[in-house]
Amino acid sequence: MLEKADLVWQGETLALFQITPDVLFESSAKKEFVSFREIKDGLFYRNGFLVTDSASPIIHKGFDDLPSYHILSGKGAFHGNKRDLNMIAEFSPGTFEQGKEYIASTWMYNDSIDALNFWFRLIFEEYDPLANTWEISYIVNEQSEIINGSWSLVELQFKVNNSNNPTYLKTKGKLIDKAEFTLDDLLIREKGVNVFLPEYNEDGSIKQLFKNNHRIRILEEY
Repeated sequence: MLEKADLVWQGETLALFQITPDVLFESSAKKEFVSFREIKDGLFYRNGFLVTDSASPIIHKGFDDLPSYHILSGKGAFHGNKRDLNMIAEFSPGTFEQGKEYIASTWMYNDSIDALNFWFRLIFEEYDPLANTWEISYIVNEQSEIINGSWSLVELQFKVNNSNNPTYLKTKGKLIDKAEFTLDDLLIREKGVNVFLPEYNEDGSIKQLFKNNHRIRILEEY
């Protein structure tokens, strides 16, 4: 918002900006498409995606082998009970590099009663077998600010203390919570590394651009 706004006044400890609704809600899709075309020849192909760093790990799970009532893309999605400790993904030692920051993002279905509330969390865990200790990072899923229809994008930033330790991605809610949940399209990338997957029209124009688990489209104006 600050990047789009105009500075009106600035003091030592306070700054005042102004922005119009038209500017605030202006779609950036065309700019994203133009930017992608400018850099696409310099991108690297990795794990089915185009990425800005060929040496950085890109992890994607579409859960196509898991049946579900609700599916964002593909043939399946992860479905479970919120109250359980659900194992979404398990990573072998050496997957993540010590000292670097990573972002795990996934889409969660929000169009049901108590879909994301009641302390329902996406959790990254690192287990140190020598010290027998757990290091935990988490995000409360209902705090997601990115919504696409019936789905909310949940993003969790994490680090590892020791690259040799096993790590896990899980979900957990309160024991009193009887609701179910659905998540789809898990993407894990290094912070600062961009991940793309374009979908083209027959004339070669971009129909939809996958960027860092976002789906970018140019909506028709009526």
